[in-house]
Amino acid sequence: MHAEPSGDRFIHVWYIGCDQPVDNLQLKSLLDDKLKELNDDYRTERAYALKDIRIVTVPNDTFYIFLHHRGKAGGQVKFPRVLKGEFLSAWQQFIETIDKK
Repeated sequence: MHAEPSGDRFIHVWYIGCDQPVDNLQLKSLLDDKLKELNDDYRTERAYALKDIRIVTVPNDTFYIFLHHRGKAGGQVKFPRVLKGEFLSAWQQFIETIDKK
């Protein structure tokens, strides 16, 4: 997940691994509603600072393949929950190459 500016607010972009076709709009709604239910801070952010969320689904192994390409394969290597900086740039470029195939 990472945040993108959108006017004077932000959009959270969520990358979700899923090997079956899903309706991204329905998944977005379910995720957003559940986070609001579970987290008061998130509910407040959605009301005032967070304009929207966007869902990007990728096959589950995409995360492992990306880490492997970066020389970070192995059981102790974790994909970060929040993406930023060079890691985010590299991830976005990687995702673009997959979308073009």
